Amino acid sequence: MSDSLADQLHGSASKEELLRAVAAEDIDQIPPEFDDQARFLVCAVRAVAKRTGQCDICAFIYSDAARADGEQSECNRISHMQDGHGELAGRIILTGRDANNGYQRQISSPTVDGLMDEIEQLSFGNRLAVIWDGNARVATLYPEGITNESVHVRFAIPSDAGDLSQDEVCAALDIIYSDNLKNPSGRTARLWTGGQLTNTAEDEIERHIKGQMSLYFAGQTRPIKVMSQTHTTAGRCDLVLAQKHQNGRLQLAGVLELKVLRGPESNDIASTMEGLSQGYHYRKELELPFATLALFDVSTSPSDDHQSLVANQNADHVLEVRVRRFPIYNSPQSWRNAQAA
Repeated sequence: MSDSLADQLHGSASKEELLRAVAAEDIDQIPPEFDDQARFLVCAVRAVAKRTGQCDICAFIYSDAARADGEQSECNRISHMQDGHGELAGRIILTGRDANNGYQRQISSPTVDGLMDEIEQLSFGNRLAVIWDGNARVATLYPEGITNESVHVRFAIPSDAGDLSQDEVCAALDIIYSDNLKNPSGRTARLWTGGQLTNTAEDEIERHIKGQMSLYFAGQTRPIKVMSQTHTTAGRCDLVLAQKHQNGRLQLAGVLELKVLRGPESNDIASTMEGLSQGYHYRKELELPFATLALFDVSTSPSDDHQSLVANQNADHVLEVRVRRFPIYNSPQSWRNAQAA
């Protein structure tokens, strides 16, 4: 959340006050807590994925001196990419963290292999890179450059269709979990240190989910804002999603409550009860279309079964709040054992 919005919501905001505060902001603003790498990724995705024309493949290479790199590599200027200007298809684009102005050159072979070969030939193989596959609508981040192929993260960027729905948020959770939380070897959220769960596991998961959600919706034409730790009259919501319609109308689309399950089961049932109650009252007081409770199980024997946790909960809460449970494994070996079971 930006400082200005946080200042406006330092108290307990009603639905109307929350909407006014969000409306006063640039809803497309990148969260200020994002580092340069995250900004570069989000801006690269925005530059290419929002275009009406299909861009099959292109690459964004991070450069603090795009002009010098571009002239050395016989590139042409490209400007205002965030506004849809310039040709990106089949290009290698040298640009800064905001992916707005830079230099580009057309690749000789418009394939993934050809793109990778040309990046290496230009001596950019060790640079932070984002490869866009328009056919699959997937952005792949190479934090250490494409020469270190083992270090990369894939992000699915869907196109939008109508109002933001709970099904779409749950689909985003599934993709975020499968791509970046499920397998400990590829996990981008750091939850364990020396085999011990960190004291800030909840904050780390919330930060991770907010960032991934922001990226998931970044390539869509409809603006979606993901706000964390929002103080409202109903309490402090973990994540609130707001949507801006083409006519300028702003809508609070839903709330996502996050809980970490450590075990034993009695404690997990209590955490679920708290999450259900929070989601129910957030939805009711803010008149939200939906509320979702995401449970992240970091116990010694994590599970994806949430039915045992909601079996004897308040029936109204269970009816109004959709519950998802995601097992989080503390090592590659425990994850492999679970897959083999």
